[in-house]
Amino acid sequence: MKKILVIALAALMLAVMAVPAFAAESEEVVCGGWWGAWSQAYEITDEALVLDIHHTSQGTDNWDGIVAVFSNVYTDGTSAPNEAGAADGYAEYVVFRADSYGWGNAYVAGSCTATTVDANEDGDVWDDFRGIMADCDIVATFEKTETGLKLTYDVTGANGASFVYTATADCDTSAGLYVFFTGEECTYTIAPHVEAPVETPDQGTTDAPQTGVATIALAVVAIASGAYIVSKKH
Repeated sequence: MKKILVIALAALMLAVMAVPAFAAESEEVVCGGWWGAWSQAYEITDEALVLDIHHTSQGTDNWDGIVAVFSNVYTDGTSAPNEAGAADGYAEYVVFRADSYGWGNAYVAGSCTATTVDANEDGDVWDDFRGIMADCDIVATFEKTETGLKLTYDVTGANGASFVYTATADCDTSAGLYVFFTGEECTYTIAPHVEAPVETPDQGTTDAPQTGVATIALAVVAIASGAYIVSKKH
């Protein structure tokens, strides 16, 4: 029975240690000049892909920020995806900057919309945009549509302002659909989306995922300990 107790305790330690590791899956991309750094590609299937992105911009122009590139094959982010031999059969559908602009065979002028407002009422919405993108969190959603693809950024700035950005493209994505990121004068961290904890008047913030795992592991330990005590009595 001692062996059972030791195994249970080991399971507890592994469970508590493993969950934060899984939750921390992320990658950081530091972009200086244009097309100098890239993320790995993320596949977009029939189910929407949702990513959490923390973004900071070190530039002073509207285009100094994250750029989403939609392609037909996976790219690993270690070299320019369009270089010969980097990704077999690589082709781009469309490219979208965060400032309502894009290019590519599937790009159509006017396909990008944003709810950014002129909060300081100086007649220029772009300074408001730059103020948000200087330090913000983005919930980025990517979807296949009946006619192509759709991007949605729900952006919340550290300055308290926010906006929603959407962009669409009509294209045949049957060859495969992936999105990777590049940019200019910006840094961003990409991670799988995590839903915010739900708060209720009675219970407050829900338990973090690792709490549930730890509870289960503790129960296993308790059962094993009980079994060991009973065996000692006999």
